[in-house]
Amino acid sequence: MSDNKPLTLLAPPFVEIFNDEAEAQWGFDFLHHTLDVLKAGDNHYRPCVMTLPKSHKLRVLRFNFGPWLLIDHCGPTSHFGKHVHLALITDDMAVDPGKKWLSFNYPYDKRGVSIYRFNYQEIKKMDAKLTAHYEESMLYTGELIGYWKGSPYRLAHQPQIFAAIFDSTVRADLLRHGLDPLFVHRINQTE
Repeated sequence: MSDNKPLTLLAPPFVEIFNDEAEAQWGFDFLHHTLDVLKAGDNHYRPCVMTLPKSHKLRVLRFNFGPWLLIDHCGPTSHFGKHVHLALITDDMAVDPGKKWLSFNYPYDKRGVSIYRFNYQEIKKMDAKLTAHYEESMLYTGELIGYWKGSPYRLAHQPQIFAAIFDSTVRADLLRHGLDPLFVHRINQTE
């Protein structure tokens, strides 16, 4: 008999994004850490939006902060293939310029921020240089956009996914059973 914890099958759409439950847990923990580094709680998470873009057939879990895409968890059958897109300060010394996907054009951005494409292992096992650059980038983005009161993508926000970042019970239910269309209604009933 095996002592290994039984694998939980992921529900749609998460089965299309993550390889298994361990990778999904890592992905949600990474989002939590990013929110902490952004200091997004200081503004009650107003500019934060978690989406499953329909244009990507629900194979991408996207975190927008105000107007910017900060993190994409892209599934293996997504248009992008199995990658993590991560917004970082544009710096060819800190990040391989070949990983640059696109750059933002924001009038108040003095340093430049671009989206870089990484494979999952590069992000899961960030070296010290990339970790420092990621944290500096999130602090900068938090200072630049953290005061916003919302996001242009607010109508696509998935509150159950956002709650799962912080609440392990909600996360377990979400990964096992998928999105609950009555989640917001049930939460409002209990408050």
